[in-house]
Formats: sequence, C-alpha cells, structure tokens
Amino acid sequence: MPTPNPKSKRSNKITASQPQSLPGSKADAARNDIGAGKTDGKSVGKAGSEVAVSPAPRARIVEARRPLSPGVKYRRVLLKLSGEALMGGQGYGVDPAVLGQIADEVIDVHSLGVEVALVIGGGNIFRGVAGASTGMDRAHADYMGMLATLINALAMQHALEARGSKTRVLSAIEVTKH
Repeated sequence: MPTPNPKSKRSNKITASQPQSLPGSKADAARNDIGAGKTDGKSVGKAGSEVAVSPAPRARIVEARRPLSPGVKYRRVLLKLSGEALMGGQGYGVDPAVLGQIADEVIDVHSLGVEVALVIGGGNIFRGVAGASTGMDRAHADYMGMLATLINALAMQHALEARGSKTRVLSAIEVTKH
C-alpha cells in the first residue's frame, strides 16, 4: 500500500463506520492496548504527561448517546473557530452577541444528537507571532497566545452553560478551579 503524501491536497474523510482515531495514532494505540489489557488505563503524551483513557466497555458508551435525528450524517463534529470570529464588529475582544449566536447554533446541532467539540483560537486577544516579531521571546509570546485561547474557551463555556448545556474546557495549560 503506498504511503500517503503529507503534502497532498486531498482530505481524508472519516465516516461513521471508521474508527474515530487514525490508525497508528496515540489514541488508536491506547484503545488497542487497553482492549488487549496491555496498559493500566493511562497513555503517556508527547511531553510525558499522563492522559486518562477510559477502559469502559463500548456498550456502556453507546447507551449514553442520544439517537441521531433523521438525515443527520455524522455523530461527532469538530468545529474550529478563529478568535477573530468572536470579535464580531469590534476591533478586539469578544462580542457577547456573536458569542451567544454561536452558542445557540452549537446547541441546535447538539439537540440533533450530534456530539460537538470546539477548538477556539485566541487571535482576537493576542497572537504569539506578532509578539515575537516585536522582539518578545517566541516561547513567551506563544504561551501568551495559548492563554488567549483559554480566555475564549472560558467565554464560550459561559455562553453555553448559561443556556443550559453541560461543557468541559480542556487545555494543555494546567488550570485549577477554586
């Protein structure tokens, strides 16, 4: 079988009948290891941090899912939002009206039985590349950009939870809730 070209412009579509992680990925390896009883339920990430992997039986996970509405093709979707999308007509920050509109649309899709994951950028608050171009240390500038994404994620979490949705913010940056 030929090796896929990483520079290819073709997209690899994952259908509902295919696994949700790519073959050979860490998630796929962790799932296979747990299924075969090879691990203790944890997978070690790139930086050596531990990531919990659920060893729960598949039937239990399927029972917790809502049925899909007729005509819905995908059970799970990933939506990437740029930080700039949250600005609306403002030049900076988060426009509450735009945040509310996006939250309403995400809730509408979720009500169809679709699991929704959001990845939110932070360019409306800070861009690491811009900070580095002004002489700031690149690592510090990128870390500030990661904090900007966390600020946007917390704003989106608030908008969704204010409308009755249950959410969880995940970040590589350790944040404790008091």
